[in-house]
Amino acid sequence: MRIRHEGISIFLRRRHFRNLWLGSVISGLGNELGSAAVLWMVLGITHSPAAVGLISLCVGVPAAIVNPFAGVLGDRFSRSRLMVLGNVLLALIYGGIAVNSHLGIHWIWLSYVLLALSSVVTPLTSTGRSQLVAELLPEDERSTANFFDDVYLHLTWLVGPAIAGLSVAWLGYGLVLVLDAVSFILCAIFLFSIPSSLHTPGTPFSQLSEY
Repeated sequence: MRIRHEGISIFLRRRHFRNLWLGSVISGLGNELGSAAVLWMVLGITHSPAAVGLISLCVGVPAAIVNPFAGVLGDRFSRSRLMVLGNVLLALIYGGIAVNSHLGIHWIWLSYVLLALSSVVTPLTSTGRSQLVAELLPEDERSTANFFDDVYLHLTWLVGPAIAGLSVAWLGYGLVLVLDAVSFILCAIFLFSIPSSLHTPGTPFSQLSEY
């Protein structure tokens, strides 16, 4: 019960943590929607399992190259603003894939290029998130924050694929791609409320304003 009551207290008192958590959930679920929609789009256009398999290559290779550098950016710049930038860029990328789908322009290579770009941008949306939580909350509240992060991860990993599959079946991959882009914009709006000046390496929580 203690975790439950502390969690309610955090959500009521810590507005920026609440916005970070809600934005992460929305973005995470939207990411699952986008992943499912892209798979069905590529399969629908090409009717080729090999073409679907290339998606993993387009996403995995750039991410493996970029991930080590994302942490450096998180140490040099405002983590919250990097996450905002990452989500805005992802909205533009998946919006581009959605436009490509709605216009009936079956340039599958363009979708591969945009997916590769998304894998380059995605680390910006998550790198340094745990450090940002540490900056938003005092030490005695971070264990409760970890509990809510576990809830967020389970929502996106377990519930997300089911929602994505049903959404593609009911709405079609074109509209689901639009919803994915909208989810990234909503996440960026939530994250923009977090002050860009929050990240100051070495600044203890006691010197920060109440969040």
